[in-house]
Parts: sequence; structure tokens; C-alpha cells
Amino acid sequence: MQAITIHIKPFPIFHSEYIQNVFDYAGLSSDDKKLYDDAKFALLQLVTVDVPDDLIEFFIGDKKFSPSLVQSISFPKLLEDIKMNQIRTHISSEIPGILDCDEESVMIPAKEEMVKRIQRVSSLAKESAYPEFYYYQIPISEEELFIRKQDYKKIKEEYLPFLPFLDLSKVEFANMDFRKIDFSNTNIEHIDFSTAYQNSIAGSSFKNVCLIGKQLENIDATSADLCGTYLTINSDTVSLQDTKLDSSILLLSQDQVIENPEHKGYYLVKENTGIKLHF
Repeated sequence: MQAITIHIKPFPIFHSEYIQNVFDYAGLSSDDKKLYDDAKFALLQLVTVDVPDDLIEFFIGDKKFSPSLVQSISFPKLLEDIKMNQIRTHISSEIPGILDCDEESVMIPAKEEMVKRIQRVSSLAKESAYPEFYYYQIPISEEELFIRKQDYKKIKEEYLPFLPFLDLSKVEFANMDFRKIDFSNTNIEHIDFSTAYQNSIAGSSFKNVCLIGKQLENIDATSADLCGTYLTINSDTVSLQDTKLDSSILLLSQDQVIENPEHKGYYLVKENTGIKLHF
């Protein structure tokens, strides 16, 4: 995967470096000039910080992006990697306060063709008598699904309405911001609640997600929907205010199973939460 560093400088390029780049660019063939121009345009699209272009420099691996770099790396591959999102980006700056306090990674938008494909599957599902037939149909990589913050991950907003149609069974949901996200009817398997961002799944829904063997503890589950999950929940350390629970949940208190949760003041939802599986 191509590593790209976007560096924000406190001052523009040195005049001597500018002159060298002018000479190097002039010495390129017309094809190489087009490659350089296309690559520079593609790199600039990765920048989300509102600063003048003159303050931005790029590094491809450990090599500074310039016209002379055309001779030492494959620009067609660089362009293809950017197009296919096969890149790892990092933004740095010498200017205090230029970056968001909680973010160092550049936000790469969702692939347009991927979103269109999911929208098409979603439309077919809505027209079908068995929409669940279309669940888990589209594979997606972690690199495509997530925005990576400084110390946690978020799902790209473009994918949030379509999560049940994605095959999430191989995606690692660790160090995640789970709050207020609807994961219901997804096929998540690799999930680590102990690393949840801000120790919270508040406002989220995991309805009908099979989480047998998973346990919630030391976490805020306020207003979450956990029906049909078969989770084990440590009620002593989990905030369950306005949380939706049902008979699939195993509630613990002081390491003992709560035999009759409703007698302890818990309200269990009485509804059929299962979905039809397809093969």
C-alpha cells in the first residue's frame, strides 16, 4: 500500500527549489508532463486542510514529490493507487493549530462506484418480498469502510445507510466509534467492545446481530438496541438507561446470572427480532 505524507509548511517553497523544479519540468517529455500534472491534481484532492497550495508538499514514501520524481517511481501506479484508494495517508504540519485536535489522517471519501453499487442492491431489496436475500452481498475492505482518526475509527458516512448489504464478517471492529450507528441486521463477527471509543455504544443499534460469546462491561449502552444479540451484559458496570433488551440477553450482577430480569426492574421487549437467513 502506497504511503503518502501531506506536509503543511509555514512558508512557501524556496526560490532555488522552485527554479530547479521549473527546469526539471521543462526537461520532461509531453507524456511525462501530463503524468506529473495528473498526479499533482490527484494528490491535491487528498488535502482537507484549508491552506494555500503553496504551503503543501507531498512525500511518496520517503521521496519528495517533484517533477524529478517521474524518473524514479511509477506515476501511472501512483495514480491508480490513489484512484483505487490503495494508499495510506498522513498529514503533518509545523504550524500550531492547523490540524484538528483529534485528527491526523486525511479523510478519503467513499468510492463513487462502490456507493452506486450498494444503492442498486438496496433498491432491489426494497422491491423484493425477501429483502434479506440481498444482505451481506458486497465485500468491502477496512481501508474503504473506515475513516481513521488519531486513535480510533469511524465508518464513512456514505456507507451508514447500507451496512446490512455489506459483508462485514472479516472486518475488525476494534477502536471504533460505535455511538448512534445502526448496525442492525449486519453480519459483524470481529467486534471488540472493550476498545470502544469513549467507552460508549450509546444510541447505537445491534438488533439481530449475532454476538454470542461477547460480553459488555464498563461501557455506556444508554438508548442502545441490543435485542436479538445474545450478548452477556454485566449490569453492574454497564449503563442500561433506556436500553432495549429482550430474552436473548444474559444479564449478570456480581458475576451471577439474573434469573428474572423483569423482577429486578428491567423491561424486556416482546417481539420477534429474528431475520430470515439466506444461503
